[in-house]
Amino acid sequence: MAQQVAAFRDEAPGSAPLRNTVHEKLARERAAGASMAEAWRAIGRDPANGNQSRTFARPEIQARVEYLRAEFNRMAGISLAALQARLLRIADANIVEFFETDPAGRLHLRDLTKLSSSVTAPISELQVDVDGAVKIKTPDKLHAIDSLLKTIGGFVPEQHEHSVTLEALVAQSMEMRDVTPPAPPTAPALPTTPSVDAPPPRSTRRVHV
Repeated sequence: MAQQVAAFRDEAPGSAPLRNTVHEKLARERAAGASMAEAWRAIGRDPANGNQSRTFARPEIQARVEYLRAEFNRMAGISLAALQARLLRIADANIVEFFETDPAGRLHLRDLTKLSSSVTAPISELQVDVDGAVKIKTPDKLHAIDSLLKTIGGFVPEQHEHSVTLEALVAQSMEMRDVTPPAPPTAPALPTTPSVDAPPPRSTRRVHV
């Protein structure tokens, strides 16, 4: 079985080192988290000169980078599902589980050593002062939810500050309410004098003598 897995890895795209040693170094730098400019400098070239974007777009380099990253995650025991599970524990953490009440009804911190690892996993910091009082700190739940949304393709819209003029606010309000500004008042009509019919024109008749 192990031989079959090894054979499959050898046949996987990007599993074999690139024949071009420069391209292999570029792929390893990118897989390690370097930017294109940083990887370009690592091979002794100036990012301002040359077409590094075209080089990194080569299919064999992209396949090699993806393979090296996947191998790193596998060897480190990191997977998307594991990261999502950790973020979910932070998002669902309930601080009430860290406390208990005594017979007098007073609230006390529970013995953390007796709690399960799933309960104590969200604790990011633990402090004990000179009096023996224990203080715990948990990560930001909203940040954990934001990170969890990003792993499934979600996002949180960014808020941008901008200034708005009074005229723009009025125009926007009128547009939202579909209200048109009232027409300016018209001047009252002037009284008209009754018209007098003109006498009909006198007809003339020419007489030939």
